[in-house]
Amino acid sequence: MLLEPMLSRLRPVRDLGEALQVALRDFVSLHGAEMGDIQLAGHDGLLRIVESLGVSREFLETFRQVSPTSGSACGQAARGGTTVFIPDVGLDPEFAPYRAFAARVPFRSVLSCPLRSPAGDTVGMISALSAQPFAPTALEMQAASAYAGALADVLARLLHGRNTADWVEARSASLLEATPWQWPRLALH
Repeated sequence: MLLEPMLSRLRPVRDLGEALQVALRDFVSLHGAEMGDIQLAGHDGLLRIVESLGVSREFLETFRQVSPTSGSACGQAARGGTTVFIPDVGLDPEFAPYRAFAARVPFRSVLSCPLRSPAGDTVGMISALSAQPFAPTALEMQAASAYAGALADVLARLLHGRNTADWVEARSASLLEATPWQWPRLALH
């Protein structure tokens, strides 16, 4: 099954930063996407990017903090508490405020899965974005949701005893302070 190799890489990780990197790389690869991010809730309940792959500084600034009321894929997923797949952001009515931005990046398809606490609260989001439309199979959608659940458990373990909201704020700010050469670049073929 698709999920087992991913879980075998994630579960033994003991470092929070490494867990985020492993999770995002595997999640993006699962869907054949080029970009992705992981967001966690800050003090104010807004989702903040704490890990990214293949995105630009402009992307980090645009989606630095996302409200569940926004029309972004992660906002829609947070609001509904379920996985959201947008096959073409140019056609999604709720995504309309971000269409011009998505065309510049570019990305067309987005899959966002909520990270839910053991109590069932949405504490974050993991998303994969692709410049080309993609259509996850039913098996890939199941694997994505199950993986998001496993990632939420790993993050709960690694964040235990920390002031999570303070960590989220600091990590989000550090992503924006990083120099551009530290960000992965999209390979153009």
